[in-house]
Amino acid sequence: MLAVSRDFTQRHRLAEQLERQHRLLTSIVNESPIGIAVLDGQDFVHSLVNPALQRLAPIAAMGTRFAEVWPGLVESILPVLERVVQTGQPEQCADVVAADPEEELIGVPRGILEHADGRAVPEA
Repeated sequence: MLAVSRDFTQRHRLAEQLERQHRLLTSIVNESPIGIAVLDGQDFVHSLVNPALQRLAPIAAMGTRFAEVWPGLVESILPVLERVVQTGQPEQCADVVAADPEEELIGVPRGILEHADGRAVPEA
């Protein structure tokens, strides 16, 4: 006869803690007055767009490419994103002004381009 016993209490607590952290982060991103996006892959496709960014750029939707949404920023921001993907090293961006004077976006806040665990984003 074989008996196996496991204590799932710790695992359950960790799962609940992770869920609370996820809800908090989702709330912060969605309620932020600052536009936030997560870009994935070599084509820099929007995989997350918060409501503030969608108000600023209604065409910024999940699945759209950075270059399609922000054509006036391609020359200034795209090289930075490409370097991050190529080197795997995060970079801090200086404020950037749109190249197109008719572009509604007048600047991009500074930001560190990396995951919380230190991996550069977007991943190649």
